[in-house]
Amino acid sequence: MLEENAMDTLLLTRQHVAKLVEMESGTNSWIC
Repeated sequence: MLEENAMDTLLLTRQHVAKLVEMESGTNSWIC
């Protein structure tokens, strides 16, 4: 049970980070 929650949290965190990186990349593209 705990392991499953940890995996879900890890996936959500990775997705969140990927989204932030995507946004930053988009912003950088606009600036450049």
